[in-house]
Amino acid sequence: MNIDLLCITESWLKEGEQAKPSLLPPGYKFRSRPRLLRAGGGLAFVYRRSNYSFMKINLGAQYRSFESAAITIQSSDHRCHVICIYRPPRGKKNPSTINDFINDFENLLHELKQSKCPFYIVGDFNIHFDNKSDSDTKRLISLLTEHDMNQLITVPTHRCGHTLDYLITSCSNSLILHHQVFDKAISDHFLIIADIDISKPKQEKRTVTSRNLKQLDTSVLKDMLKNCLSRTTVENADHLNQATKTAIDHCARVRTRTISARPILPWFSLEIKEAKRLRRQAERKWRKTKLQVHRDIFTHHRDRVNSIVEEKKKTYYVNHLQGVTSCKELFQVTDCIFGNEKTTGLPCTGSDKELCHQFSTFFDKKIENIRSQLGSEPPSQSYASVFSGHLLNTFSPLNECDVLKIITKSAPKSCDLDYIPTHILMSCIDILLPYMTKIMNNSISNGTVPDCFKQATVKPLLKKPSLDENDFKNYRPDSNLPFLSKILEKIVLQQLLGHIEENELHEIFQSAYKQQHSTETALLKVTSDILDSIDNRKICILSLLDLSSAFDTIDHFILLERLENTFGISGSALLWPRSYLEYRTQSVQINNGRSDITVLKYGVPQGSVLGPILFTLYTQPIVKILTSHHFNYHFYADDSQIYIDGTIEDLPNLISNTQNCIEDIKHG
Repeated sequence: MNIDLLCITESWLKEGEQAKPSLLPPGYKFRSRPRLLRAGGGLAFVYRRSNYSFMKINLGAQYRSFESAAITIQSSDHRCHVICIYRPPRGKKNPSTINDFINDFENLLHELKQSKCPFYIVGDFNIHFDNKSDSDTKRLISLLTEHDMNQLITVPTHRCGHTLDYLITSCSNSLILHHQVFDKAISDHFLIIADIDISKPKQEKRTVTSRNLKQLDTSVLKDMLKNCLSRTTVENADHLNQATKTAIDHCARVRTRTISARPILPWFSLEIKEAKRLRRQAERKWRKTKLQVHRDIFTHHRDRVNSIVEEKKKTYYVNHLQGVTSCKELFQVTDCIFGNEKTTGLPCTGSDKELCHQFSTFFDKKIENIRSQLGSEPPSQSYASVFSGHLLNTFSPLNECDVLKIITKSAPKSCDLDYIPTHILMSCIDILLPYMTKIMNNSISNGTVPDCFKQATVKPLLKKPSLDENDFKNYRPDSNLPFLSKILEKIVLQQLLGHIEENELHEIFQSAYKQQHSTETALLKVTSDILDSIDNRKICILSLLDLSSAFDTIDHFILLERLENTFGISGSALLWPRSYLEYRTQSVQINNGRSDITVLKYGVPQGSVLGPILFTLYTQPIVKILTSHHFNYHFYADDSQIYIDGTIEDLPNLISNTQNCIEDIKHG
């Protein structure tokens, strides 16, 4: 059956558990609300990733007599709520009476009507709706009539012949076209199918541009590269990019295709196809005759299909794992097996072009709003110099072997801004290396970064799969940068880290972006400090300062001042990061849509090589503020963790010092 949304009662999932990935068809997602405190019960939704937008919503109140969960369906022209309910039968573990249920259910109806949006209630009510003389049924029908609601299911939904599962909708505002009840032979309850009159999106088709690189002759490409490079003097990155673009266009032209976004099942085979055909044939015969023997034959074919699919998937993944040659491939396969693939959900609004513009505007305004909330302008005067070590005036040029070593150790990633894919570039490295080395050395000696290296393509990524896909604040801007720009950043990073280590400028309590340090060392430090304070009968207060959009809000003026005065970087070595930060541009890309180019006034790009170390150097002077307030300090990623110890008599002063410290950091 072609189902867009499946509501499940009695999922029997515990808190934190998810459905097995093997149970979800390709292209579907799963959300659940488990029963707390005791086993059993639980509600869940399985829904298709499509142009529909499915948003899990929380009802304002939780009702004691039944379990409830709600989800919103939104298309381009309609919006409605679907509420799934499970009312357990009364017993020792469920002492709620029918009066409790009627009162709770009436409160739910009032709550739903306040949303002024069409809604549908489905689920297992455990009240025999087929028995119209039953007092409980009468009370429920009376309540529904009072609220202009109608229960549509009139046929048995349980093996014992009773109607226990309902489909409730408004009498005057229903979009349900028709409904059916099926016995799928998988439960003692039957399956209710309903069609809602919401414009269903057509099968997604999109236009893609690509090159046929599989049939690319590397020797022909090398000859073409030599020819293009010999015709011009390669003085900068633009000349090199133009030469490589001309060569790759000649050897592998860009082609445009329209494809359908269908889920790919690599394990599908003719054996599965034939087994499914026999299953459908057996099901049709059972539904026609209603005989138990034909039902048993159908269940046999159904179980056989499931067994074959499971075996084919197992064989496919075993063979795939045996061919894994790197940790990256291993994680990709295991993520696919366990359903941990990176989410690609996007808001359900307009075209790709409109969505790109909305994201671009949101990311820009977000930074402006954060800075305006701080209520202070960056200082106009320079900071007093506190550096007393050896200055870093210039970066040292590299030879071809050094550049080649950095390139070969780098991940072969490409982005849309690369004229030639990285793995193709690596196959021609013997020709391109001299030109690349010259460009890199010119950049670090002159203190200038090529403009083409300061461009970024931003792709919004949902922070967590459980977050609302229609809320822009749940996305982070992931910057895709040209491959050669990241090689240049690595060259500068090596020499910058060497200067920091030579002058012992590292913050000793830092765990983020530091070799042989990780979240583990940060947690060990936290635990050790807390236990030491407890052992010494001292008070321990832990303050966590979360820096919103940490990388994106870095002030360039403050960063450059700190590089010069705190870390002793000057001359052309300081001109280079100034050029790196100035006039950086980015545009948001979603599928074939792209926003206008915007200039970044603040921040360093997420996904860059230098971004983490620049952020660390930018925030390191906070240590001075903490020291002035007599705090033990620990720093990890974009959270500042402050440890305070003292006696009980010191508690008022400690709290006051904490507040003063936070204000100093906020305005510092």
